This record gives sequence, structure tokens and C-alpha cells, in this order.
Amino acid sequence: MKNVLVIAYYFPPLGGGGVQRTAKHVKYLSECGYHPVVLTVDPRFVRKVKDPGLLRDIPEDVPVYRTFTLDADWLFKIFYGLGMIGFVRWMIRYLFVPDIQKLWTPFAIGKLKKIIKRHSIDLVYVSGTPFSSFKIGQYMKKRCRIPLVLDFRDEWTYHPEYLDFPPPRAIQRIERCMEKKALLDCDAVVNLTIQMRDNFLKRYPFLKDKSMRIMPNGYDEQDFAAVEPAKREKALMRLVFAGTLYGKRRNAEILLSAARTLFAEGATDFRIDIYGKNTASNILKPGDERFTKICGYVSHDQIIREILSADLLLIIINPGPNCESEYTGKLFEYIRTGNPILAIAPTNGAAAGVIRETETGFVADSTDPQAVLEALRNCYNQWKAGSLEVNPNREAVRRYERKALTERLAGLFDELTDKGADNGAKR
Repeated sequence: MKNVLVIAYYFPPLGGGGVQRTAKHVKYLSECGYHPVVLTVDPRFVRKVKDPGLLRDIPEDVPVYRTFTLDADWLFKIFYGLGMIGFVRWMIRYLFVPDIQKLWTPFAIGKLKKIIKRHSIDLVYVSGTPFSSFKIGQYMKKRCRIPLVLDFRDEWTYHPEYLDFPPPRAIQRIERCMEKKALLDCDAVVNLTIQMRDNFLKRYPFLKDKSMRIMPNGYDEQDFAAVEPAKREKALMRLVFAGTLYGKRRNAEILLSAARTLFAEGATDFRIDIYGKNTASNILKPGDERFTKICGYVSHDQIIREILSADLLLIIINPGPNCESEYTGKLFEYIRTGNPILAIAPTNGAAAGVIRETETGFVADSTDPQAVLEALRNCYNQWKAGSLEVNPNREAVRRYERKALTERLAGLFDELTDKGADNGAKR
């Protein structure tokens, strides 16, 4: 069995959507001929939500090396408390390029010597964000001359938020150089969506000569077998949103505006439950609490229970540059439930494509408030009539099962390690 070094800043017991993708690959890689060795941060030094239940996914025989890190979020908390929000934004924009997690890089690189001594590593797989983690993989490739795979869970300099709030031009040039260098150094690139891949190829034509794979997020069937749905409230239509809402690029205002209209029309027997690291003051307007509940962050097991018991599941992708390439990780657990989904999203985007392919819900254009209101009203009326349901294409849904996706990733690893072995034999 070959050894793959998995470099991931976000890894259990850290919680949140960015953790799931890598943790599930680690869970199933051994069944595909690759023994993972993980390099990550020590969670004690990271100011992020924790979900210890996610540790169940990590096989006992997987070595996990956890290192110290300096987490700038602790410093930012002090400055936020002093009202120095502008100074924090200045530091993030000018000092922490490409991201605040760059402070982990020297500690992670310092741990590589120990890993190399103990394990014969055949390939390096790095999950980003944070994109500063790619430097660790580049260092490892240069030192050991082994294949390097970069997994872009998000886009970097073409991310919708980056395009909406671009840093100063000098910083943009630095980040684009860093991005290009990482792509030149790697042997393969993994993207979430076709749109992301095409964006990369447009900006970096040399990538056509590298291995590129589309690797969407997914769901783990075992997660659903392990939990019971929460109890349904038959007299109340329950809409569930799972995710973090903040600022212009991640907000629920178009949904809540439609909900206010629906409530004013006399539809008082529905409730929107919002799960995630959110605060009511940043999301709700006076009166919204009549039909909206901010539920806070809950464990992954609990969110599975909640989405299984929902009458309608919500996706929100706000308008903006390149927003068509976005979808949320929760979408794939949504489609597994068999419950109807309402996606407020670009109608020609990646999220809409998944919903149409799997036949799991409805799409309302996120640039059209009237379309969102009509879609919400239609869903409510169908629920009142007892006919709010979908008939999922189960074969299409199963294509997003985590184990199957990991098998596809292992196929890419095979291609790279076999090529390396052939080149070594020729030398």
C-alpha cells in the first residue's frame, strides 16, 4: 500500500464545512490502496468551532501529526473588542497574504522532517483553503521529488468574494504570482466544479498539460445510517438553512424579504431555522423572529437529524462576479435526504445544475426577488395541500457518495504514482 501525505489545516476535531471533504477522503483512502498520513494543526491553538464527533471518521491506524500554530484570530478578537475593526481589515489585507493561516506554515514545514523519517511518502495531497498550505506541499515536492496534488475547495484569485472585494493591485499581483507558482509546481489540480476548472484553464493555459479532475463535494451514507431524524412538527412548515451568513456575499435578505411578504399574506404556520455560526443581529430585522429562528452551530450528527426532518431545505448563493461556480457543501447532504430543496441561486450555476441533475428541488434566480417570492409561495402552497415532495433520481444522487468520490481521487493518485515509477525505471 502506498503512503499519501494529506496536508489540511481544517481537520477534525475542528468543525465546519471545510473539514468534511478531507476527513472523508482520509476515511476511505485505505480501501483504495493508499494509507493516509495527516499533517494538520493542533486544535488547542485554533479559534474555530470544534466538533469532536467528526473524529469517528479517522481510522485508528492513520497517523495524525498536529503542530503548534499562531492563530491571528486570537489577536483580532482583542482588536475587535477595542473597536479597531479598520485596523484588523488592514492587517488581513496587507500583512497576512494570502491568508492568516500562513502563520502555520513554518511549524508545519518543521514537522516534515519527522514525517519523512518515519514514513515513505509516495504522494502529497494538499487541501486548500487556506492557500498558504500549498507552500508546505511545494516544499515537500521539492525535497522528496514526489507528485503533488492541489485540491482547490474554493477558487483563489477568482473567488466571487475576492472579485467583489479585491485587495490593492500590488497585493493582487503578489497573490496571482503565488497562485501561478503553486499551479506550475504541482502535478495535478482538483477542482470542485466544471466552472472552476474552466476558469483556471482560461487564466493559466499551461494547465492543459497537467492532470485536472472535477471532484465535487458529497455525502457519506454512513452518516445517515447512524442518526434518527428529529421529530417533525406536523402543524408547522419547517424550512432549514445550514451554513454561515455574513456581509454582502453571504446573506439571507432575499429569502427573508420573501418570507416577510408571505407572512403578511397570512401564512403564519411556517418557520425558517438557520443553523451555523450566525448571530441574529447580523441577519434579522425587527419582526423576523416571528417566523425565523437562529439555532447556532450544532454538531454534524445534529445537522443531519435536522435536515432529515425538514419540509424544505434552503440554499442561498448571492449574486456577484463568478457566482455561477459556487455551491455549498451542504447541498450534497441535502440531496441525499430526499426532502425538497429550494435553491436561491444563479439558474445557470453549479448548484442549480446539481439540483436539476438529481431532480431534488426548485431553483429561483437570486437576482430576481419576485421569482424568489413566487417559488417560496409555491412551496408553501404545496405543503398546505400535502403535495410538497420531489422524486429524486437516485442513480444521480449516488454519484455524490463520498466513498465513490474517494475512489475517483485514488484513481488520480494511481495515474501520478505509476507515471513516477515509470520515469524512475527509465532513469
